[in-house]
Amino acid sequence: MTIQKIGGQLPDPQNDDDEEIEVKCRECEKLVYWKKGILRWLGEKAVVCDECCEKFHNQDTNSAHYQRSESFKSYCPKLYQEIIENSDAIPLKMRALADRYTLRKGLVIHGPSGTFKTTTMWLIVKNLWIRHNIRATFKAATELAREVAVSFDRKNGYEDLIQQVSTCAFLVIDDLGKERMTPRVEEAFFEIFNLRLEAKRPILCSTNFVGDGLAERFIDPETAKAFLRRIRDYMDLASTVTIQ
Repeated sequence: MTIQKIGGQLPDPQNDDDEEIEVKCRECEKLVYWKKGILRWLGEKAVVCDECCEKFHNQDTNSAHYQRSESFKSYCPKLYQEIIENSDAIPLKMRALADRYTLRKGLVIHGPSGTFKTTTMWLIVKNLWIRHNIRATFKAATELAREVAVSFDRKNGYEDLIQQVSTCAFLVIDDLGKERMTPRVEEAFFEIFNLRLEAKRPILCSTNFVGDGLAERFIDPETAKAFLRRIRDYMDLASTVTIQ
């Protein structure tokens, strides 16, 4: 049972009345018992029965779920919305991978094109967004590389971009390795991964490249080695070929 202050007199400690009386629930008019002394302060219209209280709680929960669902739809591209809404189109083991993912560690999903890497990432984003209200910052690697390139054209642009993507709650990078690598982009990607992994902020990414294939995308071999070492040490790897 819940009570809310609506009106009535302030309680008098010297004249507290513990007698329980029947009062109507203000919503359904069901009779419930409450102490007369407290009701003198609250007012009888403050009482809500247990059933109505539970109903209001469920409405609040459902409303929050609905609002998160709508906000996710406004963020997710329509193509992937349609696919993940018809989840039977996604291989069962890829759906299982999405369901069991938590933010405990980062995750790299690798495999050839057409093996549901991006779709699975959007399914993970949906699960975290709607179930746990954890919202993702989703960027294609090519998009992030362009943002790095143009960030040097404005004052503090690069620093602001690094701050944004290295501190957001959940960063998702699609098609790592397809970006056009330059020394500045290479430096930025390493810095982003390094800052997030050091702070144990999760990264989810997809790529067609692993091992030497990904290393070859870098200009500086030493940076490539350090980058791959961080991925291997601090992120889980999932192969769509092995899974499917």
